[in-house]
Amino acid sequence: MTENTPLTFGVEMEFYVAWRREGRPPPGAPFGYESRPGKPVVIHSDKEDPIDDIIDVMKRQIVEFIEGPSRPILTRPPKEPETKPDEEPKRTILDKLPRPAGDLIRGLALKIRGSSHKEEKVPDKVPDEPKDDDKSEVFREILLKREEEAWKALEDYREWNVDEDGSLKALPDALASYASSGYGWCGVEVISPPLMATHEGFDEVRRVCEFIQNTYLTYDAPQAGLHIHVGQGVKWPAGSSFRRVAGLLYAADPVLAQLHPPRRWNSHYCQSNRLYSLLSFRDRTGPKESLYELTNLYTPSGSSNDQSRESPSSKSISTGSRESTPSESSSTESSEVPSSESSSVKIRNSARDDCFPPRPNKICYSLDHSKVIVSRSSHLKFHVEALTYQPKPMVEALIDLLERKATATIARLMQVHPERAAYNFDSFIDGGTKRTVEFRQPAGTTDPVQVICQAKIAVRLYQFGLDSSDEELIKILLDCHDAEADPRYYDVYDLLVDLGLKPEARVIQAALAGTVDDTIRNQYWSSRGYTT
Repeated sequence: MTENTPLTFGVEMEFYVAWRREGRPPPGAPFGYESRPGKPVVIHSDKEDPIDDIIDVMKRQIVEFIEGPSRPILTRPPKEPETKPDEEPKRTILDKLPRPAGDLIRGLALKIRGSSHKEEKVPDKVPDEPKDDDKSEVFREILLKREEEAWKALEDYREWNVDEDGSLKALPDALASYASSGYGWCGVEVISPPLMATHEGFDEVRRVCEFIQNTYLTYDAPQAGLHIHVGQGVKWPAGSSFRRVAGLLYAADPVLAQLHPPRRWNSHYCQSNRLYSLLSFRDRTGPKESLYELTNLYTPSGSSNDQSRESPSSKSISTGSRESTPSESSSTESSEVPSSESSSVKIRNSARDDCFPPRPNKICYSLDHSKVIVSRSSHLKFHVEALTYQPKPMVEALIDLLERKATATIARLMQVHPERAAYNFDSFIDGGTKRTVEFRQPAGTTDPVQVICQAKIAVRLYQFGLDSSDEELIKILLDCHDAEADPRYYDVYDLLVDLGLKPEARVIQAALAGTVDDTIRNQYWSSRGYTT
């Protein structure tokens, strides 16, 4: 594992909050919520729709609570002078020309100068991948301009924000009877600024979650979500590292679904990249690739392939012997593994302990062909028969993805159109300023320990994709491949333990079982060095 790349993250928490007009009694609360310490938001206006006033009150209170010196938000470093006082500027009036004409003219100037720049191609848009060996002045200038645009865009995200949540406009049945003109419930989203993925950054989220729970009466509705954004600040990631992050999330998607309750598995707000992404729809010409070809993508030039590695296709991890190829066995056509009294299941060696539940015998996802019809109409270049569609075998898809060099192309392949993906890469498609991968599948909650665990898992996955060795990454990819064929081989607790997230795994287990209590919370805070 190389030295960790500095990362940033942010959270978006969706939930319902109780409100009342001044002088009116508070609304009731559903069973189990009436004993919470928080109170309804009190507003002083007579507006028919109180949402703007509710948002203003909550935003002011949260900002006042958290403001202080040395906060762990993403901050622009001091700008270094471009030139020394006694040297000639390296750039001329060409720098002031607008884009894209300015870029083209600068490129023309480089062509006219000749020398080593004679063969350079001039990009007419934001380059997809900053190449390490590209010394082009035009290339560097475009990246610097885009970085400047990203810093300017962040000026609107320096503080915690509160907004109305469009997906929570309708009240659920549990709250409908607790609403009138003088009190009620409304759906909001609390959004963090971009924070450094450090102990201090996670601690700020913890403190805000505790403030929300102690100040407001909230309700975590089944349709609410928790979204985690992870990125590298304003840096535009190189395709050579970005494809590793995408490949990890694509392969692990069916395993990672086990982190979340079943209602999130097939939600149209967070659809499976493995089942419905453009990458899974694509047809690949030529012979089918093998698992050895996947490992060959990472074989250093001049070194020999390690042919001694046991092929996953030879592992006895399912009923009987696996005679099918890895590509053929990675089908989601059947979500349950056939059982037999004579079946022999080889369990992967793992550092997990007995506190975790047994591995599942079926995958979380079930293919919904009605979604395939919608996706097919969006992927016009890729004609598939909706009723017989199966996603491309995982190894073929991974090889297709890991051969890509352009960041925007990788992001497009991970896209689930027209819906939102469980792992949303859309901000990298058009060279946007947000520059984050959005983890959309976690269930909505304001519980500090659950929010922090989901954020740490998202950050660690992104970090592992960037910084792991080739051998470490391939090992996880192959384990996830085999887990798709037989979930009894490898599950989400194995994955979390492999990533060094055993404390988070224990919290996830309790959350899914509905047994998170103060003992679980205190054990977790202590394990990660937080003061309670």
